[in-house]
Amino acid sequence: MNLMRKIVFFVLIGFFPLCASSNVIYANETPSALIEDWQTFWNDYDLSKVESLFHKSDELTYFSSEKVGLVQGFPAIIKHHEGFGFVSGGTEKNTKLWLEDTQIHFVGEAAVISAIWYFVTVRDGAETTMKGPVTFVSSKDTDGNYKFNHVHFANY
Repeated sequence: MNLMRKIVFFVLIGFFPLCASSNVIYANETPSALIEDWQTFWNDYDLSKVESLFHKSDELTYFSSEKVGLVQGFPAIIKHHEGFGFVSGGTEKNTKLWLEDTQIHFVGEAAVISAIWYFVTVRDGAETTMKGPVTFVSSKDTDGNYKFNHVHFANY
């Protein structure tokens, strides 16, 4: 086998196990990728993506625009999203979430992301759009992927 064939062979051997895996791992190597995956997470209501988005820590904090109080710790984040109808594998909802005016600033190793969130839903037969500011604080995990340490939503 010539050198090029050997290289292709070893690349494919390393690649196919990743493709065959049933546990999809989302790599958020940049804060922008993290935000894109988070928007997909909300629009798909896929609870199985929580681990790829949030640090699995008791120090994790989250302020919701819909519920009073601080949500703290990874298990509480899961429960919080279950309360909005998130399920493993996702589900269809009559909603749409997106961000605008997104800005990313680095503070040391942390990325602080600010944006305006928009959420469209149908309530009582009418389409309703809600919006407000949101701030995300993220840092890299041991694999070099950005994950959220803190999220803070507010309403206009």
